[in-house]
Amino acid sequence: MENIEQMDPNVTDIKNPTIVNTINVNKFIALSLITVGLYNFWWIYKSWRFIRDQEKSEILPAFRTILSLFFLIPLFNRILKLAKRSGYEPNYPSVILFIGFLLVSFLAYLPEPYFLFSLVGFVFLIPPFKAIKYAIANCEGFKENELRTFNGRQIFLLVIFGIIWILYIVGFMLT
Repeated sequence: MENIEQMDPNVTDIKNPTIVNTINVNKFIALSLITVGLYNFWWIYKSWRFIRDQEKSEILPAFRTILSLFFLIPLFNRILKLAKRSGYEPNYPSVILFIGFLLVSFLAYLPEPYFLFSLVGFVFLIPPFKAIKYAIANCEGFKENELRTFNGRQIFLLVIFGIIWILYIVGFMLT
């Protein structure tokens, strides 16, 4: 009988790096806008998951995403620290980005159509987005795979939310 070693999924192997799919900033902006900001939370979750895997820690990415109000500043700080270790030059103020993201999120409570201003919340995620993308590309044990086209799940989101946007616009024009 063969002796098969089981690989610990939390341990990265330099010879067999963990492949991490990424997207560019333009796709991030498009997905954030079309999904009315819901994609931002997917990105936060995926960022926590990458940090967990990179640091080999036992953090719970889903828990930290659900409680983003309390964990967004630590996420921004960890992303920047990780990127700096890999030679990332730019800097960003985590607290200012968090406050901006939070304030813009409150614009969702404005009456129609002014609540749409809350959609620009992604602007405050762009500096950490760029930093973690750099970190993924430059961290030992990981290999970046930038998706050149939208994948199936992203296309599904674009279609579903595209239909919702069309219905919203038609409904707004008819009232």
